[in-house]
Amino acid sequence: MFFTTVELADFLESCLEKVKQLSALKFTDGNFLRLTQIMLRCSDRMNIMNGHEETLLPSMVLGCRAAICATASLPKAPELMNTIFDPLIDLSR
Repeated sequence: MFFTTVELADFLESCLEKVKQLSALKFTDGNFLRLTQIMLRCSDRMNIMNGHEETLLPSMVLGCRAAICATASLPKAPELMNTIFDPLIDLSR
């Protein structure tokens, strides 16, 4: 296992300066303090997508506009998720 003390938001900012093709991040960490830092510092330059169904609503409240989740591949799942989550997003904010 590999551990580092580099913060992801710092690393992403550095990468965004050097790698012009970097345009999106699938966030699967689950650490919402980290996600908040990334959203505050990088979301104006890249699309941040959620990677877990369990954290979909909180990540959308923070500003994530997309998700890559396992259930999204099921028939009608995106429409069903929109039906469930759309009314909750404004309420949650």
